[in-house]
Amino acid sequence: MRYDPLVKLGLIKQQVLFDLALACHGQDYTEMAQLRQFEPLEQLEFAVRKVVMASVDCWRHPTPDIWPLELFQRHLLSVLTYIKEGHPEFDSIMYDVNILCKRAAQFQPKKFSNNPKVQIQMVEEVKVFLLSEQVAPCVNAIALKYFKGIN
Repeated sequence: MRYDPLVKLGLIKQQVLFDLALACHGQDYTEMAQLRQFEPLEQLEFAVRKVVMASVDCWRHPTPDIWPLELFQRHLLSVLTYIKEGHPEFDSIMYDVNILCKRAAQFQPKKFSNNPKVQIQMVEEVKVFLLSEQVAPCVNAIALKYFKGIN
C-alpha cells in the first residue's frame, strides 16, 4: 500500500506513518510475531515473500525516504535468520532469497532518486548480512553465487 501521495500532499506526516507501521508490525519479524501472536516459522514463507518484495521495491523507489526504511531493513534481516533447510516451504522461500540476492547484485540507484546514499547503504548491508554467519549456510550459498568478492 502506498501512502507517499498523502505525505507529499501534507495530509499525513511521515513520522505518523512510521509510528503506525511500528505499532502494527513491531521492530522486527520476531516482535511482529509476538504482537500478532503467531509462530514465526509457520508464517515464514509469506513473511519472506512480503519483506523481500517490499525491500526490493523501496530500493527501486525514487523517494525512499518516505518509507520506514529502517523498519523494512530490520524486518528483512530478522526474517532471514529464520530460514533453515528442512522448512516445509523451503523451495519457495529459497526462490525469494534468490530474487533478493539477484536484485541486490544488480542494484543501481535510480537516476532521479532523492536519497541514493541510503539506498546504496541498505543494499550493501543486506549483501554483507546474507554472507554472514547470522544466516544459514543455505542462504550463504545463494548469496555467494551473486556476491563473489564481497567479504
